[in-house]
Formats: sequence, structure tokens, C-alpha cells
Amino acid sequence: FTVCPTEGELGVGEIMQCTVGFCPLGAGLIEGEITVQYDSGEKVTATALGQATEVGVSLSVSELQLPSTFIYKTCQKTFKVLNN
Repeated sequence: FTVCPTEGELGVGEIMQCTVGFCPLGAGLIEGEITVQYDSGEKVTATALGQATEVGVSLSVSELQLPSTFIYKTCQKTFKVLNN
């Protein structure tokens, strides 16, 4: 989990909006903590939960071989990205 901004200062009656990012490295339930610390040293903590799942993305080919091409010319082949 990431939080942006990571620090700030609020006056009485002010509000700060923060954004929490979630970029899991593996599948499953991911749990973390978000802590806010006041100048007095007091801390307030909230639990952050996110569910990560595997995606069913594949390619229509396992190899894409392009034909010989003249220098400064182009060639193209088409393949599909499948979202199962």
C-alpha cells in the first residue's frame, strides 16, 4: 500500500484528502496499516485491506516470427491478447 501525500500539516478545521494505492505482488488477501501521527506523538491507525487475484490474460500465439524485411521498410503481423 502507498499513501500520497506522505506528510502534511493541517490547521484547526482544515481537511486533507489522501490517496491510497494498492499494487500487490501476488494473489490473496493483503493487509496493512495506515498510521497518522500527530505533532504530540499520538498515533491513529487504520487497517488497509485489498484482495489480489490472478488475471486470465494470454496471447493467441506463443511465437511471433516476422519475415525478412528490407532496411528502412516495415512488416507487420497480427496477434490477439485474450482476456479469459
